[in-house]
Amino acid sequence: MSKNFVEAYKVKPQDTLTLTITIGYAQDSSTTVKLDDIKLKENIDGSFSVPLPEKGSALINKKLKCSTRVGAISPVTNKTSVTFKLMGGLEDSERTLEEKAEKKGQRIQYRATYKFISA
Repeated sequence: MSKNFVEAYKVKPQDTLTLTITIGYAQDSSTTVKLDDIKLKENIDGSFSVPLPEKGSALINKKLKCSTRVGAISPVTNKTSVTFKLMGGLEDSERTLEEKAEKKGQRIQYRATYKFISA
């Protein structure tokens, strides 16, 4: 199973952006974050934040791609969720994607893509 979204994200020339990924329900996870084809983070466990290495004007027409696999390991629930929060542009963006695993141990794939455009 997978859950995905694509969003156009408006930036101004001097904007400094930070991406925060939050894993819900105390589940197991692994996340890779790329700016176009450059890996910013690879196979990171759990929740984290990452500042983008370039300012707004250098980001225009680039894509930030996040791929998170969440495994349902909690003894309490099979629910999984990932919150993607991008801050520092014209408007902050926060999206939470959720999916219930059919059984313990099942992995759910979450993907977020931000396309940077001029504000």
